[in-house]
Amino acid sequence: AAPEARVLALSPAGADAAYLARATAWPDLRALAEHGVALATPPEGPGANWATGDWADAAALSPAIVLSDVRGNAARPAEFQDNEGWVALSSAATILPWNPELPPSALAQARFYEAVAKALEAPDALDASDALPRGAD
Repeated sequence: AAPEARVLALSPAGADAAYLARATAWPDLRALAEHGVALATPPEGPGANWATGDWADAAALSPAIVLSDVRGNAARPAEFQDNEGWVALSSAATILPWNPELPPSALAQARFYEAVAKALEAPDALDASDALPRGAD
């Protein structure tokens, strides 16, 4: 991905909805921005941490990389894999797993930042441990 590649963080909410992260609400996203990563941000509106939208809203932000919430409360890919907005988003962007509540350990943080850096530098170089399978739970 180009240096100006935009990163979007989101939490899948179901077949027709996604919560789009407000970057300033999440320490790891703020750190990415502080290091020059361009973040795709949802429009202003209600919600301190998230903006509720549909998959087309996420695709319209044109991210090169999507950080997709993998916590237990996030919808699983099987629930939204056939949504046209998700299909457009996942075919145009590299999808990485993201835990918005990373454990406060150096190893967890390093793995997250290394995966994002690898995706920014060469998305085709990601291996199976980095990328989130597009249709898998």
